[in-house]
Amino acid sequence: MSGFPLGFETVEIKAKAAMTALAAGADEIDYVVNLGAVKGEEYKLIASEMEAMRRATENAVVKVILETGYLNQHEMERLCQMAVDSGLDFVKTSTGLGPSGASVAEVRLLAEWGQGRIKVKAAGGIRTIQDLEAMVGAGAHRIGTSAGKEIVAQAAEIRGKQ
Repeated sequence: MSGFPLGFETVEIKAKAAMTALAAGADEIDYVVNLGAVKGEEYKLIASEMEAMRRATENAVVKVILETGYLNQHEMERLCQMAVDSGLDFVKTSTGLGPSGASVAEVRLLAEWGQGRIKVKAAGGIRTIQDLEAMVGAGAHRIGTSAGKEIVAQAAEIRGKQ
């Protein structure tokens, strides 16, 4: 993961970290958008960062973590569109360390704004099978959770009752 947790590193550092991870065998890269640049409305810098991360990672799957708990709706929409324009593969809701995790409403909006041109990864605060199902129903293609074992057990229990 690059730029963890608030994305304040330079794009050069983020790209180098991504290339190092790829050289070590990774085939997917997550990086955190520069939240300071977002709040400062430095959208040229953000676009440059997204494009540089796409170039640095060639054919790897790239997920830009938006950390939506710090963003308003306008910022999320703008970042989603920029990620699409830069050819990134996923927008991801959060690192799990911000003020909030994924919400169904945010996942639904990201999926809507992406219009099938980018995938959504919901991460942060997903603890139950019901949370997972709600996120997938809202448009998430992937789920990030530290409660995977518990969710699988819940799913098995539900199947056992059917």
